[in-house]
Amino acid sequence: MEAVALAFGAGALLLSIVALILALGVAVRVRNLEEDAHPPRAGLPVGAPVPRQPLTELLGGNASWLDRSLVLFASASCEPCRDLVAGLSQGLTPTQMPVILVEPGSVDGSFAGLLQFPATRVSDEDGTVRMAFQAHATPHTFLVRDGRVAEQQLGADVERVLAMISGQPAEIAAKAGSQ
Repeated sequence: MEAVALAFGAGALLLSIVALILALGVAVRVRNLEEDAHPPRAGLPVGAPVPRQPLTELLGGNASWLDRSLVLFASASCEPCRDLVAGLSQGLTPTQMPVILVEPGSVDGSFAGLLQFPATRVSDEDGTVRMAFQAHATPHTFLVRDGRVAEQQLGADVERVLAMISGQPAEIAAKAGSQ
């Protein structure tokens, strides 16, 4: 009889351990789902100072981009990125604003046929520029004025990016471009 009670107690202990492991697994899964529901913020907020490094270093120490520029994070393998670069080529005048094209891999000829405006191309192979700007996806565009993020756009909305550059609301810029 004692052997049965001992076996029953061991079974109950084993069952309790399994239940505890399952409960712990469920708790971890719920925490992961909650984190997925709140992804990292997309880009530096408007008004935030832009990080001087590492981009200034990659530009050979030239910090003039901090005054006024368009910093575009794009990948040639990303179709929306290619659409944005092609659209900007149609609507951006060469002297309108300095453009810095930050690419995740090595800078090669992959944008060559689409890039019809002067741009300084920067290779961000280790992701330090992307992390500094908190650009978690491409295309991601930042308008920089006086060392701060004046505006930002996540996605390939060409009219919105052109409106950012011109300082007009997107609706007005779209009407002006269609006339």
